Amino acid sequence: MTPFLDGWIQGPTADAHLVHCADAWLHDLLSDAPPFTWWYDDSEDAGVANLRAWLAGPGAARLRALGEPDLAIRSVILTLPYDACWAHA
Repeated sequence: MTPFLDGWIQGPTADAHLVHCADAWLHDLLSDAPPFTWWYDDSEDAGVANLRAWLAGPGAARLRALGEPDLAIRSVILTLPYDACWAHA
């Protein structure tokens, strides 16, 4: 998962797609649901953990640079302990 996310190209179309995907993924991740309904094997937990880490780090920085501070903040919330996460909800 991480190599795919790290290789996400930049440009108007790719950036718009990143914003759209991050919004959808964060809706699920902040609700403790996996964002991919098609992932059915034992690697799902690792993939979701990688996605959470990327969104909270490089993803949040990129979203902030794209003028999406709300998505960036929601991304960083993924790193908070469970109770602290819900305190921000």
